[in-house]
Amino acid sequence: MDENLFNEDMNEMELLCSTAGAVVIAAITQRRERPVTSTYLGIGKLNEIKQVMKNSGAQTLVIDAQLSPGQIRNIEKTVKSKIVDRGQLIL
Repeated sequence: MDENLFNEDMNEMELLCSTAGAVVIAAITQRRERPVTSTYLGIGKLNEIKQVMKNSGAQTLVIDAQLSPGQIRNIEKTVKSKIVDRGQLIL
């Protein structure tokens, strides 16, 4: 993905979060050739996110992707927090 396009997308996600009443604690990114089927993100990245959320007291993880119900469940099991994907955030 083009860096300018990526930055625009990240800015849009932050604006969507703010509009929904959320406070963005951190923006964590991961580069992968393709998403992990069961969790979208790799286990190392999920553990990093879990630690950031624990340290900051964040209660919801917003992911800039359209996730399947199974992916959401699997991510919730790992990070022990509510998961919101891009589609849910927009609605």
